[in-house]
Amino acid sequence: MKKIVTTVMIMICSLFMTGLMNNSVNAGQLDKNESYVLEKISEDKFPAKVQQRYINQLKNYFCQDDISLGKGEAEDFVKYLGEALSGKNGDTPKEMADSYIRFEKAGSAIGLLLSYDSRENVFYFTDSSGYIVLDFQDVVKNTGNEKSVMPTELIFTAIIGLCIIGLLLNLGRWGRKIRRNSDTYEDDEDESELEVANRRTRRARMQTFSYKAVKQILRYCFVPIIMGLIVIGAVMVGMTFFDDIASSVKNNFINTQPVYVESNRQFVKTTVKKDKQKKTIKLSDIPTPKYGDQYGEITCDKLQLKAPVYFGDRGNILKKGAGQYNGSFLPGEGGTILIGAHDTTYFKKLEKVKKGQTFEFTTEYGVYEYKVKDIKIVEEDKYDEAYDLSADKESLVLYTCYPFGKLKGTKEKRMFVYLDKVTGPDIQY
Repeated sequence: MKKIVTTVMIMICSLFMTGLMNNSVNAGQLDKNESYVLEKISEDKFPAKVQQRYINQLKNYFCQDDISLGKGEAEDFVKYLGEALSGKNGDTPKEMADSYIRFEKAGSAIGLLLSYDSRENVFYFTDSSGYIVLDFQDVVKNTGNEKSVMPTELIFTAIIGLCIIGLLLNLGRWGRKIRRNSDTYEDDEDESELEVANRRTRRARMQTFSYKAVKQILRYCFVPIIMGLIVIGAVMVGMTFFDDIASSVKNNFINTQPVYVESNRQFVKTTVKKDKQKKTIKLSDIPTPKYGDQYGEITCDKLQLKAPVYFGDRGNILKKGAGQYNGSFLPGEGGTILIGAHDTTYFKKLEKVKKGQTFEFTTEYGVYEYKVKDIKIVEEDKYDEAYDLSADKESLVLYTCYPFGKLKGTKEKRMFVYLDKVTGPDIQY
Protein backbone atom coordinates (compact mmCIF):
# COMPACT_ATOMS: atom_id res chain seq x y z
CA MET A 1 0.00 0.00 0.00
CA LYS A 2 2.79 2.39 0.94
CA LYS A 3 4.49 1.61 -2.34
CA ILE A 4 1.35 2.52 -4.31
CA VAL A 5 0.90 5.80 -2.40
CA THR A 6 4.55 6.68 -2.95
CA THR A 7 4.24 5.97 -6.68
CA VAL A 8 1.12 8.14 -6.96
CA MET A 9 2.80 11.01 -5.10
CA ILE A 10 5.82 10.82 -7.40
CA MET A 11 3.54 10.93 -10.46
CA ILE A 12 1.64 13.95 -9.10
CA CYS A 13 4.87 15.80 -8.33
CA SER A 14 6.21 14.97 -11.78
CA LEU A 15 3.07 16.28 -13.46
CA PHE A 16 3.20 19.42 -11.32
CA MET A 17 6.85 20.10 -12.16
CA THR A 18 6.19 19.45 -15.83
CA GLY A 19 3.39 22.01 -15.76
CA LEU A 20 5.65 24.55 -14.14
CA MET A 21 8.36 23.95 -16.70
CA ASN A 22 5.92 24.32 -19.58
CA ASN A 23 4.51 27.59 -18.20
CA SER A 24 7.83 29.12 -17.18
CA VAL A 25 9.51 31.78 -19.26
CA ASN A 26 13.22 32.37 -19.34
CA ALA A 27 14.54 35.74 -18.26
CA GLY A 28 14.38 38.21 -21.11
CA GLN A 29 11.65 36.37 -23.01
CA LEU A 30 8.10 37.60 -23.52
CA ASP A 31 5.33 35.35 -22.20
CA LYS A 32 1.87 35.14 -23.76
CA ASN A 33 0.37 37.81 -21.47
CA GLU A 34 3.13 40.30 -22.22
CA SER A 35 2.85 39.55 -25.93
CA TYR A 36 -0.92 40.04 -25.63
CA VAL A 37 -0.43 43.57 -24.24
CA LEU A 38 2.03 44.57 -26.96
CA GLU A 39 -0.18 43.16 -29.71
CA LYS A 40 -3.36 44.82 -28.42
CA ILE A 41 -1.93 48.32 -28.06
CA SER A 42 -0.31 48.00 -31.50
CA GLU A 43 -3.59 47.20 -33.28
CA ASP A 44 -5.21 49.79 -35.51
CA LYS A 45 -8.56 49.31 -33.74
CA PHE A 46 -7.10 50.32 -30.38
CA PRO A 47 -8.89 53.51 -29.16
CA ALA A 48 -5.86 55.68 -29.99
CA LYS A 49 -2.62 55.32 -31.89
CA VAL A 50 0.15 54.34 -29.47
CA GLN A 51 3.53 55.64 -30.58
CA GLN A 52 6.22 53.08 -31.29
CA ARG A 53 8.48 54.59 -28.63
CA TYR A 54 6.01 53.66 -25.87
CA ILE A 55 5.62 50.13 -27.24
CA ASN A 56 9.41 49.77 -27.19
CA GLN A 57 9.60 51.03 -23.61
CA LEU A 58 6.95 48.52 -22.48
CA LYS A 59 8.76 45.71 -24.29
CA ASN A 60 12.00 46.58 -22.48
CA TYR A 61 10.10 46.54 -19.18
CA PHE A 62 8.57 43.13 -19.88
CA CYS A 63 12.01 41.74 -20.72
CA GLN A 64 13.27 42.44 -17.21
CA ASP A 65 14.12 39.33 -15.21
CA ASP A 66 11.72 40.01 -12.33
CA ILE A 67 8.54 40.81 -14.31
CA SER A 68 5.60 38.41 -14.00
CA LEU A 69 2.32 39.47 -15.63
CA GLY A 70 -0.95 37.61 -15.14
CA LYS A 71 -3.79 37.38 -17.65
CA GLY A 72 -6.13 39.57 -15.61
CA GLU A 73 -3.44 42.22 -15.12
CA ALA A 74 -2.72 42.28 -18.86
CA GLU A 75 -6.42 42.68 -19.70
CA ASP A 76 -6.87 45.41 -17.08
CA PHE A 77 -3.91 47.36 -18.45
CA VAL A 78 -5.26 47.24 -22.00
CA LYS A 79 -8.72 48.25 -20.74
CA TYR A 80 -7.64 51.20 -18.59
CA LEU A 81 -5.11 52.44 -21.12
CA GLY A 82 -7.78 52.38 -23.82
CA GLU A 83 -10.13 54.37 -21.58
CA ALA A 84 -7.38 56.87 -20.77
CA LEU A 85 -6.49 57.44 -24.41
CA SER A 86 -10.09 57.59 -25.62
CA GLY A 87 -11.25 59.90 -22.80
CA LYS A 88 -11.37 63.68 -22.92
CA ASN A 89 -8.04 65.10 -21.79
CA GLY A 90 -8.63 68.82 -21.42
CA ASP A 91 -7.12 71.69 -19.49
CA THR A 92 -9.72 71.99 -16.73
CA PRO A 93 -8.78 70.63 -13.29
CA LYS A 94 -11.50 67.94 -13.46
CA GLU A 95 -10.47 66.71 -16.92
CA MET A 96 -6.81 66.63 -15.89
CA ALA A 97 -7.68 64.71 -12.71
CA ASP A 98 -9.77 62.17 -14.65
CA SER A 99 -6.96 61.66 -17.14
CA TYR A 100 -4.45 61.19 -14.32
CA ILE A 101 -6.68 58.58 -12.62
CA ARG A 102 -7.12 56.58 -15.84
CA PHE A 103 -3.39 56.42 -16.50
CA GLU A 104 -2.73 55.62 -12.85
CA LYS A 105 -5.08 52.62 -13.01
CA ALA A 106 -3.43 51.40 -16.20
CA GLY A 107 0.01 51.61 -14.62
CA SER A 108 -1.10 49.93 -11.39
CA ALA A 109 -2.41 46.96 -13.37
CA ILE A 110 1.14 46.03 -14.42
CA GLY A 111 2.96 47.23 -11.32
CA LEU A 112 3.90 50.76 -12.41
CA LEU A 113 3.63 53.99 -10.43
CA LEU A 114 2.62 57.19 -12.23
CA SER A 115 4.75 60.13 -11.08
CA TYR A 116 5.16 63.78 -12.02
CA ASP A 117 8.38 65.77 -12.24
CA SER A 118 7.44 69.46 -12.00
CA ARG A 119 11.00 70.57 -12.75
CA GLU A 120 10.71 68.94 -16.18
CA ASN A 121 6.91 69.37 -16.34
CA VAL A 122 6.46 65.77 -17.47
CA PHE A 123 4.83 62.52 -16.31
CA TYR A 124 6.59 59.17 -16.19
CA PHE A 125 5.98 55.61 -14.93
CA THR A 126 8.40 53.87 -12.58
CA ASP A 127 8.57 50.25 -11.48
CA SER A 128 8.56 49.05 -7.87
CA SER A 129 12.30 49.74 -7.58
CA GLY A 130 11.99 53.32 -8.81
CA TYR A 131 13.45 52.81 -12.29
CA ILE A 132 11.82 54.76 -15.12
CA VAL A 133 9.84 52.50 -17.46
CA LEU A 134 7.65 54.86 -19.50
CA ASP A 135 9.03 58.35 -20.07
CA PHE A 136 6.91 61.05 -21.75
CA GLN A 137 9.73 63.55 -22.26
CA ASP A 138 10.63 64.85 -25.70
CA VAL A 139 12.59 62.26 -27.67
CA VAL A 140 15.37 64.61 -28.85
CA LYS A 141 17.00 66.17 -25.79
CA ASN A 142 19.01 69.34 -25.29
CA THR A 143 22.58 68.17 -25.83
CA GLY A 144 24.19 71.62 -25.87
CA ASN A 145 25.79 73.47 -22.99
CA GLU A 146 24.34 72.21 -19.73
CA LYS A 147 23.98 75.66 -18.21
CA SER A 148 23.98 79.06 -19.88
CA VAL A 149 23.68 82.01 -17.50
CA MET A 150 23.60 84.68 -20.21
CA PRO A 151 23.51 84.30 -24.02
CA THR A 152 26.90 84.94 -25.59
CA GLU A 153 25.39 87.16 -28.28
CA LEU A 154 24.00 89.48 -25.61
CA ILE A 155 27.42 89.85 -23.97
CA PHE A 156 29.17 90.71 -27.25
CA THR A 157 26.39 93.13 -28.22
CA ALA A 158 26.73 94.92 -24.88
CA ILE A 159 30.52 95.23 -25.26
CA ILE A 160 30.27 96.59 -28.82
CA GLY A 161 27.57 99.02 -27.74
CA LEU A 162 29.77 100.33 -24.94
CA CYS A 163 32.64 100.80 -27.40
CA ILE A 164 30.46 102.83 -29.77
CA ILE A 165 29.04 104.98 -26.98
CA GLY A 166 32.51 105.64 -25.56
CA LEU A 167 33.88 106.51 -29.01
CA LEU A 168 31.05 108.95 -29.78
CA LEU A 169 31.32 110.68 -26.41
CA ASN A 170 35.07 111.11 -26.68
CA LEU A 171 34.93 112.23 -30.32
CA GLY A 172 32.63 115.03 -29.18
CA ARG A 173 35.03 115.88 -26.37
CA TRP A 174 37.96 115.87 -28.82
CA GLY A 175 36.07 118.14 -31.25
CA ARG A 176 35.32 120.68 -28.55
CA LYS A 177 38.97 120.68 -27.53
CA ILE A 178 40.07 121.28 -31.14
CA ARG A 179 37.67 124.18 -31.56
CA ARG A 180 38.76 125.73 -28.27
CA ASN A 181 42.44 125.57 -29.19
CA SER A 182 41.86 126.62 -32.79
CA ASP A 183 40.38 130.04 -31.95
CA THR A 184 42.55 132.72 -33.57
CA TYR A 185 43.83 135.46 -31.42
CA GLU A 186 46.88 137.70 -31.44
CA ASP A 187 49.92 136.79 -29.47
CA ASP A 188 50.17 138.48 -26.09
CA GLU A 189 53.07 140.93 -25.91
CA ASP A 190 53.77 139.83 -22.33
CA GLU A 191 54.29 136.21 -23.41
CA SER A 192 57.78 135.00 -23.96
CA GLU A 193 58.85 133.64 -27.29
CA LEU A 194 58.99 130.12 -25.79
CA GLU A 195 55.38 130.28 -24.54
CA VAL A 196 54.18 131.55 -27.90
CA ALA A 197 56.03 128.78 -29.71
CA ASN A 198 54.61 126.10 -27.39
CA ARG A 199 51.07 127.41 -27.80
CA ARG A 200 51.38 127.45 -31.59
CA THR A 201 52.79 123.91 -31.54
CA ARG A 202 49.85 122.62 -29.45
CA ARG A 203 47.42 124.34 -31.82
CA ALA A 204 49.05 122.70 -34.83
CA ARG A 205 48.93 119.27 -33.19
CA MET A 206 45.26 119.62 -32.31
CA GLN A 207 44.43 120.59 -35.88
CA THR A 208 46.26 117.57 -37.25
CA PHE A 209 44.20 114.33 -37.05
CA SER A 210 47.27 112.11 -36.71
CA TYR A 211 47.74 108.45 -35.76
CA LYS A 212 48.62 109.52 -32.23
CA ALA A 213 45.37 111.45 -32.04
CA VAL A 214 43.42 108.34 -33.04
CA LYS A 215 45.25 106.33 -30.37
CA GLN A 216 44.32 108.92 -27.79
CA ILE A 217 40.68 108.79 -28.84
CA LEU A 218 40.63 104.99 -28.64
CA ARG A 219 42.29 105.17 -25.24
CA TYR A 220 39.23 106.99 -24.00
CA CYS A 221 37.14 103.92 -24.95
CA PHE A 222 38.98 101.61 -22.57
CA VAL A 223 37.39 103.05 -19.44
CA PRO A 224 33.74 102.48 -20.50
CA ILE A 225 34.63 99.01 -21.84
CA ILE A 226 36.28 97.98 -18.58
CA MET A 227 33.43 99.43 -16.54
CA GLY A 228 30.93 97.66 -18.78
CA LEU A 229 32.67 94.32 -18.34
CA ILE A 230 32.65 94.80 -14.58
CA VAL A 231 28.90 95.50 -14.67
CA ILE A 232 28.21 92.47 -16.90
CA GLY A 233 30.33 90.26 -14.63
CA ALA A 234 28.46 91.48 -11.56
CA VAL A 235 25.11 90.79 -13.26
CA MET A 236 26.19 87.26 -14.25
CA VAL A 237 27.40 86.48 -10.73
CA GLY A 238 24.16 87.87 -9.32
CA MET A 239 22.06 85.78 -11.70
CA THR A 240 24.01 82.64 -10.80
CA PHE A 241 23.58 83.35 -7.09
CA PHE A 242 19.86 83.96 -7.58
CA ASP A 243 19.48 80.74 -9.60
CA ASP A 244 21.23 78.77 -6.85
CA ILE A 245 18.92 80.23 -4.18
CA ALA A 246 15.82 79.61 -6.31
CA SER A 247 16.92 76.05 -7.04
CA SER A 248 17.61 75.41 -3.35
CA VAL A 249 14.19 76.72 -2.31
CA LYS A 250 12.49 74.77 -5.08
CA ASN A 251 14.22 71.51 -4.22
CA ASN A 252 13.97 71.74 -0.43
CA PHE A 253 10.66 73.47 0.22
CA ILE A 254 8.57 72.56 -2.83
CA ASN A 255 7.74 68.95 -3.68
CA THR A 256 9.34 68.83 -7.11
CA GLN A 257 12.00 66.18 -6.60
CA PRO A 258 11.65 63.26 -9.03
CA VAL A 259 11.23 59.89 -7.35
CA TYR A 260 12.99 57.78 -9.96
CA VAL A 261 16.38 56.19 -9.35
CA GLU A 262 19.35 55.49 -11.59
CA SER A 263 21.29 52.25 -11.61
CA ASN A 264 24.89 52.03 -10.45
CA ARG A 265 25.51 48.60 -11.96
CA GLN A 266 29.03 48.20 -13.33
CA PHE A 267 29.47 47.76 -17.06
CA VAL A 268 31.32 44.61 -18.13
CA LYS A 269 32.35 44.32 -21.77
CA THR A 270 31.78 41.12 -23.65
CA THR A 271 34.85 38.91 -23.75
CA VAL A 272 33.95 37.34 -27.10
CA LYS A 273 36.12 38.51 -30.00
CA LYS A 274 34.34 40.25 -32.85
CA ASP A 275 35.42 37.70 -35.45
CA LYS A 276 34.30 34.77 -33.27
CA GLN A 277 30.78 35.97 -32.45
CA LYS A 278 27.68 33.97 -33.25
CA LYS A 279 25.36 35.29 -35.94
CA THR A 280 22.39 35.13 -33.58
CA ILE A 281 21.91 35.36 -29.83
CA LYS A 282 18.82 34.55 -27.75
CA LEU A 283 17.02 37.36 -25.97
CA SER A 284 17.13 35.28 -22.79
CA ASP A 285 20.95 35.28 -22.96
CA ILE A 286 21.39 39.06 -22.79
CA PRO A 287 21.06 41.27 -19.69
CA THR A 288 18.24 43.72 -20.39
CA PRO A 289 19.41 47.14 -19.12
CA LYS A 290 17.40 49.19 -16.64
CA TYR A 291 17.10 52.96 -16.72
CA GLY A 292 20.49 54.45 -15.90
CA ASP A 293 22.51 51.30 -16.63
CA GLN A 294 25.69 51.63 -18.66
CA TYR A 295 25.40 48.75 -21.07
CA GLY A 296 27.76 49.75 -23.88
CA GLU A 297 30.53 51.91 -25.27
CA ILE A 298 30.82 53.69 -28.63
CA THR A 299 34.21 54.27 -30.23
CA CYS A 300 35.52 55.64 -33.52
CA ASP A 301 39.26 55.36 -34.11
CA LYS A 302 39.27 57.91 -36.96
CA LEU A 303 37.74 60.59 -34.74
CA GLN A 304 39.39 59.41 -31.51
CA LEU A 305 35.87 59.30 -30.06
CA LYS A 306 35.04 57.18 -27.03
CA ALA A 307 31.79 57.48 -25.08
CA PRO A 308 30.08 55.27 -22.49
CA VAL A 309 26.47 54.52 -23.43
CA TYR A 310 23.71 54.55 -20.80
CA PHE A 311 20.14 53.33 -21.08
CA GLY A 312 18.17 56.55 -20.68
CA ASP A 313 18.90 60.12 -21.71
CA ARG A 314 17.86 62.53 -18.97
CA GLY A 315 20.14 65.39 -17.92
CA ASN A 316 21.97 63.53 -15.15
CA ILE A 317 22.83 60.69 -17.52
CA LEU A 318 24.13 63.01 -20.25
CA LYS A 319 26.62 64.40 -17.72
CA LYS A 320 28.19 60.94 -17.47
CA GLY A 321 28.21 59.93 -21.13
CA ALA A 322 25.97 59.29 -24.13
CA GLY A 323 22.34 58.43 -23.44
CA GLN A 324 20.10 56.11 -25.44
CA TYR A 325 16.44 57.00 -25.65
CA ASN A 326 14.71 54.15 -23.80
CA GLY A 327 11.97 54.03 -26.43
CA SER A 328 14.42 52.95 -29.12
CA PHE A 329 15.87 49.50 -29.81
CA LEU A 330 18.96 47.76 -28.45
CA PRO A 331 21.80 46.79 -30.79
CA GLY A 332 20.88 43.54 -32.52
CA GLU A 333 17.09 43.96 -32.19
CA GLY A 334 16.74 45.12 -35.79
CA GLY A 335 15.39 48.64 -35.22
CA THR A 336 16.48 52.24 -34.72
CA ILE A 337 18.97 52.96 -31.92
CA LEU A 338 18.76 56.64 -30.93
CA ILE A 339 21.66 58.02 -28.87
CA GLY A 340 22.51 61.61 -27.90
CA ALA A 341 25.33 63.36 -26.05
CA HIS A 342 26.65 66.87 -25.41
CA ASP A 343 28.47 68.61 -28.25
CA THR A 344 31.06 69.99 -25.82
CA THR A 345 31.95 66.68 -24.16
CA TYR A 346 31.39 63.11 -25.37
CA PHE A 347 30.18 63.94 -28.91
CA LYS A 348 32.54 66.86 -29.46
CA LYS A 349 34.54 64.83 -32.01
CA LEU A 350 31.42 64.35 -34.17
CA GLU A 351 32.12 67.79 -35.62
CA LYS A 352 34.60 66.16 -38.03
CA VAL A 353 32.59 63.03 -38.86
CA LYS A 354 32.47 61.99 -42.53
CA LYS A 355 30.47 59.54 -44.60
CA GLY A 356 32.01 56.08 -44.78
CA GLN A 357 33.63 56.18 -41.34
CA THR A 358 32.94 53.22 -39.06
CA PHE A 359 31.90 53.19 -35.41
CA GLU A 360 32.16 50.25 -33.01
CA PHE A 361 29.45 49.69 -30.41
CA THR A 362 30.61 47.28 -27.69
CA THR A 363 27.87 45.93 -25.42
CA GLU A 364 27.72 43.36 -22.64
CA TYR A 365 26.58 40.70 -25.10
CA GLY A 366 28.28 41.52 -28.40
CA VAL A 367 30.35 43.86 -30.55
CA TYR A 368 28.60 45.76 -33.36
CA GLU A 369 30.03 47.76 -36.23
CA TYR A 370 28.15 50.58 -37.97
CA LYS A 371 29.06 52.68 -41.01
CA VAL A 372 28.15 56.36 -41.50
CA LYS A 373 25.60 56.67 -44.30
CA ASP A 374 24.39 60.26 -43.98
CA ILE A 375 24.75 63.46 -41.93
CA LYS A 376 22.00 66.06 -41.54
CA ILE A 377 21.52 69.38 -39.76
CA VAL A 378 17.91 69.58 -38.57
CA GLU A 379 15.88 72.60 -37.46
CA GLU A 380 13.91 72.48 -34.21
CA ASP A 381 10.50 72.08 -35.88
CA LYS A 382 11.78 69.07 -37.88
CA TYR A 383 13.10 66.90 -35.03
CA ASP A 384 10.30 64.33 -35.31
CA GLU A 385 11.08 63.81 -38.98
CA ALA A 386 14.77 63.12 -38.34
CA TYR A 387 14.32 59.56 -37.04
CA ASP A 388 11.93 56.62 -37.43
CA LEU A 389 11.48 54.36 -34.41
CA SER A 390 9.16 52.05 -36.37
CA ALA A 391 11.72 51.23 -39.09
CA ASP A 392 12.23 47.51 -39.74
CA LYS A 393 15.94 47.90 -40.53
CA GLU A 394 18.64 48.25 -37.89
CA SER A 395 20.39 51.61 -37.83
CA LEU A 396 22.30 53.69 -35.32
CA VAL A 397 21.35 57.37 -35.07
CA LEU A 398 23.66 59.71 -33.15
CA TYR A 399 22.68 63.30 -32.48
CA THR A 400 24.00 66.37 -30.70
CA CYS A 401 23.46 70.13 -30.60
CA TYR A 402 24.64 72.28 -33.49
CA PRO A 403 26.71 74.37 -34.08
CA PHE A 404 29.56 72.94 -32.02
CA GLY A 405 31.43 74.86 -29.35
CA LYS A 406 30.68 76.65 -26.09
CA LEU A 407 30.34 80.26 -27.27
CA LYS A 408 27.27 79.79 -29.45
CA GLY A 409 24.42 80.90 -27.19
CA THR A 410 21.09 79.06 -27.48
CA LYS A 411 21.27 76.11 -29.86
CA GLU A 412 18.06 75.09 -31.60
CA LYS A 413 19.56 72.96 -34.38
CA ARG A 414 20.65 69.33 -34.06
CA MET A 415 23.16 67.35 -36.06
CA PHE A 416 22.07 63.77 -36.83
CA VAL A 417 24.53 61.09 -37.94
CA TYR A 418 22.95 58.02 -39.56
CA LEU A 419 24.83 54.71 -39.53
CA ASP A 420 23.92 51.34 -41.05
CA LYS A 421 24.71 48.07 -39.35
CA VAL A 422 27.69 46.18 -40.81
CA THR A 423 28.35 43.34 -38.38
CA GLY A 424 27.10 42.05 -35.03
CA PRO A 425 24.84 39.28 -33.69
CA ASP A 426 21.07 39.49 -34.21
CA ILE A 427 18.83 39.01 -31.18
CA GLN A 428 16.22 36.25 -31.46
CA TYR A 429 12.94 36.45 -29.54
